[in-house]
Amino acid sequence: MPISPDFECKLGSGEIEEAAAHLLELKLMIRKAIVGERTIIREPDLLILMPGGELAYTRKDGVKIVPIGTLKD
Repeated sequence: MPISPDFECKLGSGEIEEAAAHLLELKLMIRKAIVGERTIIREPDLLILMPGGELAYTRKDGVKIVPIGTLKD
């Protein structure tokens, strides 16, 4: 089965905390909506936030920070 990512893009790095909380809340909502194995939706494997900046890292809560600037070239 292919990886199921969830992305959120923000322009400013000051919004990372709010955006990460939103992604984690969305993952929890999806987890609660899944009933058994037969469903058309599944929990995301990756939570990726794309702010401005140049430094990519993984937060302690598992949210990946991948700045748009790291995707050039």
